[in-house]
Amino acid sequence: MTLPSLEFAQNASPENAHLLVKKLSDAQTDIADCQEKNKRLSSAAEEASALLMEKEREASTLFARVKSLEAMPDPVLHDSVIEWLRMHRGEFNSVQFSKANRVSPQRAHEGLRALLESNAIIQVAGAYRENGTDKRSIFQEKKRGVGWFK
Repeated sequence: MTLPSLEFAQNASPENAHLLVKKLSDAQTDIADCQEKNKRLSSAAEEASALLMEKEREASTLFARVKSLEAMPDPVLHDSVIEWLRMHRGEFNSVQFSKANRVSPQRAHEGLRALLESNAIIQVAGAYRENGTDKRSIFQEKKRGVGWFK
């Protein structure tokens, strides 16, 4: 790096130097303003991030609460499946059951399986009936009185 020649320094006017000092001062002021804005924005971003994390925790808690309130307990599910089988002459359609009872089809199948495994119901000829009842008792609500198994 070479130093400016003495001739150039002699040709420099005090006005140019004053203008350069003014530009430097303005640039330093702009830098200070930008640094202050950066601090404020960083602080605001940290606050927003903390608020977002808090709201996500609240949403997660509320979502879990809603799920627990929407969930059908096992005894209620089992009773609903048995009632469904009575009303539908032993036929079980998990999609229709799930829509009618606001449970997932998987949950509907869980209830049906649990009843089968506990021998509360049995499967006969593709239909289901309560275990320990005669063949027509599950279908008493049928209007014509003709049983499924006749």
